[in-house]
Amino acid sequence: MKLPSINSIFTGLESNPVIEVMSKEILGINLPKTAIVRSSDEMVDVAFNEAGNTIGFFGGGFALQWLLDRLPENKQLEGILAERSQLWRQTGKSIAIASVLFSLMWAMPFLRNYLTAVRTGTDDYTQVIGSKASGSAGSDSLGLSSDSKQQRLEEHKQGYLTTAFKTIGIGLSIALAGLIGSRVAIRKGIPIGKELVNRLKTESADGGSKLKHWLGQAGEWTRKTVGLKDGKFKNFSDIHAALFWGLPAYGGWIAASRDGYEKKEQVLKAANFFIWFFALPALIRRRFVKKYPKKLVDYIADHNKSQMLPKIKRVTKALIEKNADKLKLTPTEKATAISLWKKQSLTSWLASIVFLGVSPSILNIWLTKRRIADAHEHQTSAHQTRRPSLPSSTSGSLQRKSFESFVLHQTSGQRYNDRNSSY
Repeated sequence: MKLPSINSIFTGLESNPVIEVMSKEILGINLPKTAIVRSSDEMVDVAFNEAGNTIGFFGGGFALQWLLDRLPENKQLEGILAERSQLWRQTGKSIAIASVLFSLMWAMPFLRNYLTAVRTGTDDYTQVIGSKASGSAGSDSLGLSSDSKQQRLEEHKQGYLTTAFKTIGIGLSIALAGLIGSRVAIRKGIPIGKELVNRLKTESADGGSKLKHWLGQAGEWTRKTVGLKDGKFKNFSDIHAALFWGLPAYGGWIAASRDGYEKKEQVLKAANFFIWFFALPALIRRRFVKKYPKKLVDYIADHNKSQMLPKIKRVTKALIEKNADKLKLTPTEKATAISLWKKQSLTSWLASIVFLGVSPSILNIWLTKRRIADAHEHQTSAHQTRRPSLPSSTSGSLQRKSFESFVLHQTSGQRYNDRNSSY
């Protein structure tokens, strides 16, 4: 079987942004995070959450898109009414897809907590990662009985399920409200898009509230920027990845953290994700763009200065091939540009894998180990400071101990008259 070349792989990824992001998640986040763990329990814990996020977001996104595309549409509308209907349908679909996926991503860590607690019999994060320290529940340090520990665990499990289902319920409610609202707007012929902005602008010029004009512009910007192009899940861009994928995923992980150690790990992972997933590719593109043939570099600069044209954020193979003849690139210049594009794509890909999944996992393991050791040392030191141990003295075959030493060595329920005869 012939393996696909780097050229064909990255060409396919460029033409399908959602597949590009999904592949980065699987190779750059899921696999490293699942492999670099401290115990088998943590591996299962992480694997469920990562797989659940990927299947829930990407699988759920395409499935939801399939369902929404089958909603009945009034095709008898014409002119401005048809345009309004199309824009409102796209808006309703965008709201539905975004709200459902956001809620799924936020709820997933709580479902993970529940399943891990059922499987392991604990929701103590330090036990999940294989540490002997006391974690979230702190039941050992509180001296709780076995029944109290079990009751506490059952309460936590119920809390995880309740939070997860409430979150998903809120997402579904917003999705339903968006779909119903868009259909009502279509039926009533409510303007949207540039038509609405122009109408509010006219009202403002005639003495109406300027606030309406500003709200109209803000609404149109939100619709075009945050809304999915054509209401299609496959067209989600960087801003959608940040708002409806990264934000709820890491927000949910932080909110569902089972103790302070896990919360600190998730905060570090969140900062790492938003820096490297968005900033790193931009830095790599900026470094490479200067190396492309001058004709192509000048074309991109002139294009981006225009207020009417969309910005060119990165050099793609399609961009090179589409403009090669117009820019009169020589065969050598075109070959050089294609070669640089391959290096740029591969560098961005490998860097994402290292910085997104590998480095934060290794750093968190080291930091948490240090934090647990420091906490244990602090507790031991505090215990010794509160209860100093006085040395015992011996005389012949008898041993004399201090009264405090005697009391500290009594077991729970032992009576004073039942002490050992050696005292």
